[in-house]
Amino acid sequence: MPIVPWGQIVREYIAEDRCITQHTALWPNGKPFTVSADDVRRLFVPSLPKLTVDCTEFQQMITSAVDQRLNRSEMEAFVDHAVECSACRSDYEMESAVKTIVQARLKMVKTPQALAESISLKICQIDQDQEAAEKKQIRARILAFPIIKPVLALLLVSAAVFAFVLSPFGLVPATLAGSDVLTYSVSNFHEVLAGVLQPQILSDSPAQVREFLSGKASFPVHVPALEHCTLVGASASEYRDMKLAHVVYKHAGQMIYMFQAPYDRVKTGDGLALSEEAKQELARTASFSNVTPGGETVILWVLGNTLCAAVSRIDRNELSRCLASSEGASGKKLQ
Repeated sequence: MPIVPWGQIVREYIAEDRCITQHTALWPNGKPFTVSADDVRRLFVPSLPKLTVDCTEFQQMITSAVDQRLNRSEMEAFVDHAVECSACRSDYEMESAVKTIVQARLKMVKTPQALAESISLKICQIDQDQEAAEKKQIRARILAFPIIKPVLALLLVSAAVFAFVLSPFGLVPATLAGSDVLTYSVSNFHEVLAGVLQPQILSDSPAQVREFLSGKASFPVHVPALEHCTLVGASASEYRDMKLAHVVYKHAGQMIYMFQAPYDRVKTGDGLALSEEAKQELARTASFSNVTPGGETVILWVLGNTLCAAVSRIDRNELSRCLASSEGASGKKLQ
């Protein structure tokens, strides 16, 4: 595997910075033109301080160097260190060779949008979990100080008194939902698109799917027959000791994901929760709809003790028509 010589890297890099191209034959002092990174640096950019890196910093810069993402001073320092340190230079050459092999042997395939979105959601969740863990460690260190606990106790007592006094006026802050149903159902929808959340039964028969889900939840699971839609399948799962049902349809080439959970538990925030706006609208009209910034339509409705959430990328009016034309197990029209 041919490796680009370090001298060539230096020459190409300095040439890109227009230090060489202005003087093609001789130095200003009349001596023959030679390519030396130090000479060029001293002659053309004497005011620029020279950056140096150690082995640890070099290792962190290898990937950026291979991808040509280092700036001018970083690249000079990287090259200078590689000339002096054979071990670091060998590591660079190894990663450069690996990249060359990968580019030569593997065909580039565009990542499906649904998979990319699912990965982004997972990365965001990981970042949030890491941030929460770091905050927890910081709180633990703060609480280790002897004076902190008495101060916190005083603040808590003051807050309790304040809440007691102001509660008749409705000024007590609302409890934040730990896992909002809308967010949870949209996340599941992306997992369905990415193939992460797959049906445990594949069938276009509502009766067959209903039989499969029977006894797998503490609430009546509804598998309606949606007009102009094809039933794909269903699955059952558990989240925070709460049994859940997932039903998947297709409509005009688009997925419709239907999530179902026990309404009595969700209403009290046990495991999953609803925003105050959603709870009020469900209590008033038995349905609630929203469109996410990503373009997903979410419609919630209640059937007995079953909270249903339908998520799709089709138009809100079209999704509403599909759901309104359906018939549940009882034969009643879904509102």
